[in-house]
Amino acid sequence: MIVRLPLLILFATLPGFAQSTCKPQDLVLDAATASTLLATDCRLRDAVGTNMVPDAKAKVFSISADSEGVLTISLQSQLFDPAIYLADSDSRVRALAAGKNKEGKLVVHVPKGTFSLIASATTVALGDFQIAASFETMRDCAPKDLILGQSSSSTFNNKSCRELDLTLYSTRDIPVQLYNLKVVKLSVLTAEMSSIELDSAVTLLSAKNIFIGMDDNGGGEKDARLLTSIAPGDYVLHLNSQDKNPGNFNFNVKLEDPRPCPAKPLLTGTPINSTFDDQGCRYLDIFVPSARTSPMVRYEFTNNEKGWIDLIMTGSTVQSSLLIYDATATLQTRQTAVLVGQKAQIIYSMKPGVYTLFASTIGNLNNDYSLNLQFNKLPVCEVLDLPAAFASRTLVRTNCRILDYIVPSRDAGVAEAFRIPGNKSRMLNSLLQSSSFDSYLYLIDSAGLVVFEDDDSGGGPDGYDALINTLIPEGEHLLLVTSFDGGPGSYKLTSSITDAKNCDSGALSLNGIKSTAFVVSDCVAREAIPYFDVDYKAHLYSINVPTKGMLSLTASSNALPLLSVLFTDRFQGISLGSNAGNTPLLMNGPLPAGRYLVAMFAPPGRLGEYSLTLNFVPDTGSIVQSSRMPQRNMKLIFPASQPADEINVPFQKVKRR
Repeated sequence: MIVRLPLLILFATLPGFAQSTCKPQDLVLDAATASTLLATDCRLRDAVGTNMVPDAKAKVFSISADSEGVLTISLQSQLFDPAIYLADSDSRVRALAAGKNKEGKLVVHVPKGTFSLIASATTVALGDFQIAASFETMRDCAPKDLILGQSSSSTFNNKSCRELDLTLYSTRDIPVQLYNLKVVKLSVLTAEMSSIELDSAVTLLSAKNIFIGMDDNGGGEKDARLLTSIAPGDYVLHLNSQDKNPGNFNFNVKLEDPRPCPAKPLLTGTPINSTFDDQGCRYLDIFVPSARTSPMVRYEFTNNEKGWIDLIMTGSTVQSSLLIYDATATLQTRQTAVLVGQKAQIIYSMKPGVYTLFASTIGNLNNDYSLNLQFNKLPVCEVLDLPAAFASRTLVRTNCRILDYIVPSRDAGVAEAFRIPGNKSRMLNSLLQSSSFDSYLYLIDSAGLVVFEDDDSGGGPDGYDALINTLIPEGEHLLLVTSFDGGPGSYKLTSSITDAKNCDSGALSLNGIKSTAFVVSDCVAREAIPYFDVDYKAHLYSINVPTKGMLSLTASSNALPLLSVLFTDRFQGISLGSNAGNTPLLMNGPLPAGRYLVAMFAPPGRLGEYSLTLNFVPDTGSIVQSSRMPQRNMKLIFPASQPADEINVPFQKVKRR
């Protein structure tokens, strides 16, 4: 008689398939405990909750701290190199240490509570070991006051503050001294630390513990020298012994004014030949915070009309670098040569205005360079009528470039433009196909702004077809046909323009409740909201806010997850909220008086009821607008692999060249 066992039962009876538990045993502080890693012990990956060394075994110990402090765990074995893990009460691994030479040590800053210590080996090994734990309160880490510009000395010893004393779950067991630094104006900081007994390091943090800069060996050998520009504010300077050694050290901290960087004129058609001065302006004298000491020269030029520039920088012994900013100090474009001696070139269409050019070099190379700026008027580019259905055409190198249509832009790929007339909202569906190039489409609104672009949404045999399928509001638009690499080639453009659907779901009253449902006949997002291209079902409501105040939105459904977006009446996104079903969606924000739109979305293929509640509280105080969602050149990305009962919709940039 043959008995056939179910596979699960069969596997459970085989060696190595038994599911052992990781039941912890208590560990007493300040006492060594002997134990043994056995083949019957639980697996390391079960103890730590992640896929660690699959076959390694582990022993789990429980230990408690009655107050916040520092735990030191030591593990020794004659048979293996130990590994130590510390997990909190939620079984999250907070710290770990891998030993060598048969010894391991973990020193970690912990809060009050109970923790699990997992003892294992760095490889698959079994055998005896000894574990011990001790506890101490945090050492005194109070920052000291600095005397600027004066050399000072101090000492690290076995009582010094350590980095781990400053932060929960930190394991940085290196000595540190903290110093307060107050900066009253824009300055250049030089912080030097030197010692013949230890490896010096200097770190600068803001008063809110935000990292600003760090240097280890900038002073030569094991000495540190941090040089960085710094804005007015309060800071904390950390002086460290990187190799953990105790000993004496010297330090000196000073603040200086940035070097002057006056603007020089740059005229079109007038080449400049100059030299970087090692005593002149540096990158850090302009940009804050920065530790870059590359030489930099500032130029200024003016465009009296819309056009494009061709700017070239060359230097036989420098790695040329160019940055252009507008009058509002907004970066417009930049370019850096790949190698020393090669040119850096910027071809860029620009609006009228005054611009600042920074000429620099990567690294601290100081030598001759040349600049040549040429300004050109934009050409008169042909704009074709969008074909009613199908067109077969060819991009050639004599076509206008994208930067001739889009200002500002540095996209020099050839393109053809098609006019989309219209005095009302309509649906646009344009598919670009080509066997010659990777298709790319731009959609430009009546203000000349890129409002939509697409690379590969059209699929196709190679996945390179471009598709724009969205609602566009009233006003003339341009559709630019180009390729991803900017080259020429033949293409096919298939387009249709249809009337927009009525996707108005009505008005929502303040402090009211709306109960409704998503049904098959509802609009999808691309039909309801301009420049959206997603298949989620959509309800679009209007709200009139009579005075400034706080608006709160709550939505819930037992049938499906929800996504909500609050827009201005011009479809500028203000805030976004989502839930995972069976949990309320909450969204609130301070608003000035005006008309707003609320869009409710449900995932494709999901229909069902939901309720929506608005609450509004007038506020006579000042209103700070809630964080706005990015708009131009952005689109909603809905991950195709996400579960049907979840919504996770970040705003992500569409690919731009």
